[in-house]
Amino acid sequence: MEIDVPEIEDIYRKRISLFRDLLYCMDRERDYLITHDIKGLWSAMEEKQNILGSIEETKSRVRKAVGNEPPYLDIPHKGRHSIVELSQTLLDLREEIKVRAAENIAFIKESLGFFHEIIWAFTKGGQKEGSYGPAKNRHKESSLIYHSEV
Repeated sequence: MEIDVPEIEDIYRKRISLFRDLLYCMDRERDYLITHDIKGLWSAMEEKQNILGSIEETKSRVRKAVGNEPPYLDIPHKGRHSIVELSQTLLDLREEIKVRAAENIAFIKESLGFFHEIIWAFTKGGQKEGSYGPAKNRHKESSLIYHSEV
């Protein structure tokens, strides 16, 4: 199978551009998480879905251009170096995206944990401390937030 090196380079450049767009989108997503901008989060999510669809499309274009084998096997020696460099750039971007995704997930988990603690404080805040007496004599009291004006 004859490999069209300029076509593969163009596809790789397009993929690199898409991955950079995805990284930028994830940066904005982090900012939206920090500022609690829900509309911005929704728009970033839609944009990420579009970018991911385009990335899948370029992936299928690479497969068509080189077959199912890795592109380095049948590429002429003079074109191999540029494709290896483009491929490495792509791998570096993918690693950055993984790190950014992990950071965003950690931020979301921390935020949810904080809200969970606040809700727990409100719901448990009105209960009296337990005594050392038998458990059968204790009666359960519901939170003051449910029975009094806030």
